[in-house]
Formats: sequence, structure tokens, C-alpha cells
Amino acid sequence: MNRGLARRSIFESKADVRKFLSLLTCAVRAGRVELHAFVFMLTHFHLLIRSVDGRISETMRLIQNGYVRCFNRARRRDGPLMRGRFLSFPVTTDVYARTAFRYIDQTPVDARIVARPHEYPYSSARFHRLERSPRKGLSGALVDGMIARHFTAETPRDVAYDALFAPRLRPEQIAWVESRLMGPARK
Repeated sequence: MNRGLARRSIFESKADVRKFLSLLTCAVRAGRVELHAFVFMLTHFHLLIRSVDGRISETMRLIQNGYVRCFNRARRRDGPLMRGRFLSFPVTTDVYARTAFRYIDQTPVDARIVARPHEYPYSSARFHRLERSPRKGLSGALVDGMIARHFTAETPRDVAYDALFAPRLRPEQIAWVESRLMGPARK
């Protein structure tokens, strides 16, 4: 995840989101990362990605720097846009992965922008919930695996997705995820 410097807007238009997604999709096509979940908010973004080549820092640097250059050029501005280096933590268990999906999906709901995660247009939730083959560049492998472990093949996709990922996180789960995002130095 990363956020704008001084909580500044980093996505001001649909074109901004499309540009960031296109840079991310280029990294996917180049075989550098797998993209499993995303949400783009006005002042920040969350991604659930897996580094394929072990160079996550370099990949995120390329994506963020490319985006900031385009953002600044379009607005005739210069200087930093992001707060700094992105924050990342290894997702080591299925429970953590599911919690991360739920946290990412629920971000626009918690911000009171939409009532249900799949209604938000700048999130992977709508693709994972409604389609077997999600948005180009978005991997459905984690979600498909979780759904297959918990439901029969006859269960409608939207029903299975909602059952696994729509329940709101408990306050202690949110606090746990946010404590990882903020880290000891940023609390």
C-alpha cells in the first residue's frame, strides 16, 4: 500500500486509475508480479500482489515512479506525490490472505462510498465476484482456490464470493491489519 504525501489525492480521475492499472498490468505481463486484489481510493491504494521474480521493490518503484511522472506531467507539477516507499508484508497463510482480501474489498465500504464492495468501480471485488476470468492482469487463482475449498462447483460464484469475503472484519481484525500497515514507527 501507499498513500499520497500529506494525504494528498493521488487519483483524481478515471484516467489516473487506468494509468496506474496499466503500469501494474505491464508488470504482470512481464512476469514480475501476480496481481490478486486491488483498491484505488482518492488518497491511497492497496494491492495484494506476489512477486514472481523476487524483485518487488524494483517493480513497485518502476510502477510508482512511472505513475508519478505521468501524473505530474499532466498537471504541470513536479515533486513527490507518494508518501515514500510502498509498505508491504508477506502473506504467509490462507487466513491472512482471506483477511487481506476482505480488508481491501471493504475499504470503500468503510469509507461510506458504497454499501457493498462489488459496487465500487476501482476495486478487484467486482471482477472476482462476478466473473470466472477476471480483468486482464488480475489473477483469480487465490480466490478460485478459496472458493473451491469451501463450496461445491454448483454454488453460484457471487454467493460463494459474498460468503467468504463480504462479511465485515471484526474491529480486532481491522486493528491487526492496520497495525501491520502502520508499523511501529508510524503509529
